[in-house]
Amino acid sequence: MTRLFEYTVSKCGSQKGAYEFYMIDNRTKGDRGLQEGGMRKREKPLAEDSGVSGALCYIVVEAIDEALEKIVTHGGKVTTPKALIPAGYFAYALDSEGNPFGVWEIAKG
Repeated sequence: MTRLFEYTVSKCGSQKGAYEFYMIDNRTKGDRGLQEGGMRKREKPLAEDSGVSGALCYIVVEAIDEALEKIVTHGGKVTTPKALIPAGYFAYALDSEGNPFGVWEIAKG
């Protein structure tokens, strides 16, 4: 997703025995470029019968139609088409490895 949304992802820390953690930064991207995030490498798979599907990340984009085109171009799949809600537009997708995520274009004005 780093190529898709032009974010910078950097590994944090290098302590022996510490879990793998990555910071996500897009401070220089567009007029809403202050979003940051992080992700931790999952240490073991989720149990199939746990009822937990994991966290779903939402990525703020400036133009959802352009983002949805890029998702498909880069090997992903849009699973829920763009929908209008009072806060803007959102859609759900899978990345090229089958991980689900959401994209959200904040309402303007």
